[in-house]
Amino acid sequence: MVVRSQKCSELSRSPPHSTSDSHHATMVNPKEAEPTEQQWLALLDSVSRWKVMLGDFSGQGAGAAGRHDELWSQVSHRLNHMGGGLKSAEKWKEAFCNLKGRAKRQFCERARHIRATGGGPARPEDLNPSALGMSRIYCRAMEFVPKDQLFGHAGVADPLQVYQS
Repeated sequence: MVVRSQKCSELSRSPPHSTSDSHHATMVNPKEAEPTEQQWLALLDSVSRWKVMLGDFSGQGAGAAGRHDELWSQVSHRLNHMGGGLKSAEKWKEAFCNLKGRAKRQFCERARHIRATGGGPARPEDLNPSALGMSRIYCRAMEFVPKDQLFGHAGVADPLQVYQS
């Protein structure tokens, strides 16, 4: 039996002493196991299938927020049974947001490097996540990052360029 409901602070204390082997519980490592590639891909598939998981309630009708929470619970249950990382629905949501942030940061760093090498502005095909050598999971996560966060809004002048002219 594995104890999963204890907080990390409780897990760092010494394990409870028990004289009976039937009541002995194996303690989980306070540092959670990292999700596997299979778990990440299943999470990304689920989020792309059900837009309500992203918080997009438009056209979803009454009770969309409840379905949102229920979907995250179902997906987290399925992901936890795959092996690898074990997380609550809230932790899987947080992990998804963090994954998007890490993918966006890596994309911006690599795009900045390409622009800094000289030879004029980068071609759009050079700024494709897979062309930048990003991992398969990061490439999939980039599908959920709005393009205006990466390239700005079309038709809006860059304030630094307006100021300099």
